[in-house]
Amino acid sequence: MRTGPELVATRPSARARRKPKQKRRKTPYKVTELCFTCGQCDEVCPFDAIIEARSPAGFPTKLIDPDLCRGCHKCVEVCPIGAIVEGAQPGFEDPGRKVT
Repeated sequence: MRTGPELVATRPSARARRKPKQKRRKTPYKVTELCFTCGQCDEVCPFDAIIEARSPAGFPTKLIDPDLCRGCHKCVEVCPIGAIVEGAQPGFEDPGRKVT
């Protein structure tokens, strides 16, 4: 038999119960050649990660900046033809150039 102070069960504090923050998995996205530049992805992106560019063939298209994209999936959900898919964005000629 044990003697001494009795052990009291207590609930852990809120801080102790909190799960450690996990880094959000950053899924790379790319805009495929199906894109017809409707601009719906631009409007919904909260991080301004979608920019206008030119495809290797010279056509206007969209480009997802992987440094700004946080993987919220809003652009994928709003694209009417499914032109935004998982994968690394291929390089474009002068992707920083705005297309009018």
